[in-house]
Amino acid sequence: MALENMRETMFAALCRRGASKKIIDDYDAHWRAAENAPGSPLPCPVCFSAGTKDSRLIPLPASGDMQRVKCYECGERFEFADSD
Repeated sequence: MALENMRETMFAALCRRGASKKIIDDYDAHWRAAENAPGSPLPCPVCFSAGTKDSRLIPLPASGDMQRVKCYECGERFEFADSD
């Protein structure tokens, strides 16, 4: 599922940035809340780890079988598989 692949990509980005367990746990809670509230923005891991919790990932055109998103705030781009 693309959303699960997206989530894994975002968590990998947090880990690469050296995010603490607390930040990762907070991000997970924020992500899950957004998943359960249609229309709520999915948070950018770069902004979230820097303390900006109100960032928004926006979809970009797909590239082959890869989906892409970009953070509205910081401009960071992420790619993840469309499906397993």
